[in-house]
Amino acid sequence: MNYLPRLLVLDDERAITRIVGLLAARLGWRVTEAHSRNSFLQALSHTSYDVVLTDYNMPEMNGLEAVCHLRKSGFAKTVLVMSSSLSGALKKDFKKLGVLDFLEKPFDREELESQLGNALQNSCPGLSLAG
Repeated sequence: MNYLPRLLVLDDERAITRIVGLLAARLGWRVTEAHSRNSFLQALSHTSYDVVLTDYNMPEMNGLEAVCHLRKSGFAKTVLVMSSSLSGALKKDFKKLGVLDFLEKPFDREELESQLGNALQNSCPGLSLAG
């Protein structure tokens, strides 16, 4: 039986979660999409995730709040943050919370694949993606 790593993508822009979700699924991830604070919390109530990719700028809950919740509850092994702009100070705050890395929006397919591969190696050493 093959293990399919679990990815939670949190962004209020449905187009982003859909594109990331389709690409990640093609690479061999089991993907859950969340678009709001409620859908994020609901997704976490069902399972834990190997990797969470969260946007920073969202209306109901920013990425820092999402990462704090993940760290307090232990629902994700590895977290990546995406944003069109993050200050150096904000990146330091995220790093203190154990965020692995950042994706600058807009990002290309190769960058996303690389970041997901690195995140998978961080959370599940020895496991590789199908793509």
